[in-house]
Amino acid sequence: MASEDAGAGGGASAAVESGSKPADALPALAKELAGLVVSGDVSGVSAFDATIEDSFARIDEVNLLVESTRADVARSRGEVLPQLLANCEELERLFETVDQLEAFVDRVAGCANELAGRSKTLQAAFEQRYPTSVKRVMRSLQFMGSKSGGASG
Repeated sequence: MASEDAGAGGGASAAVESGSKPADALPALAKELAGLVVSGDVSGVSAFDATIEDSFARIDEVNLLVESTRADVARSRGEVLPQLLANCEELERLFETVDQLEAFVDRVAGCANELAGRSKTLQAAFEQRYPTSVKRVMRSLQFMGSKSGGASG
């Protein structure tokens, strides 16, 4: 009967490779190995040995992945998260400063608009009261500009 298990094409090996639970496959593998040893089928032992080596390689890969993940988590907790928290606090301070600057700029813009309105009102009132003096000042400025432009050209 052991030779029948060995000759069946390695059913337990196929169960391990298909992804069934290792705890369920272990008794079947042991039974298969015992059958191969008793029957003297060396090719089956080689296949079984290859299956075991493949399983060990997969276990080593998973172990390396777990260790790498643990190291990354420890590094994140130790370095990255505190640095991220400090950067967030700095950003909050910067945003408060930006908000204060925005409020200041809005106040300055409001004052500038108010002064522009007052200036227009004052200019209109002055031109209405002294219409010829404004024209004389403007003409004299044009005359002075043309005189200095002619001297340099």
